[in-house]
Amino acid sequence: MVIERQFAHQICTTLFSLVYGVEVVLPIEVKLSSLRIVKEVELKKAEWTQARYERLYLTEDRWLTALCRGRLYQKKMTRAYDRKI
Repeated sequence: MVIERQFAHQICTTLFSLVYGVEVVLPIEVKLSSLRIVKEVELKKAEWTQARYERLYLTEDRWLTALCRGRLYQKKMTRAYDRKI
């Protein structure tokens, strides 16, 4: 069985873009709010600031939730260890 491989010889062209006709956009690139993306989307500065604040608030909330769960897990493990001894 012979498999032939063809590579793109053009500059700045990937195999994905040759097959599907579009460039790849990773999900991480879409989620990051940079000024470049804001300018492309043309959001107002106030809307962009509000969105960033909400995202930071959710991050802090998730951090506190993880901290509480970690402490509960530690207490649970301590009780289980003390029961064995």
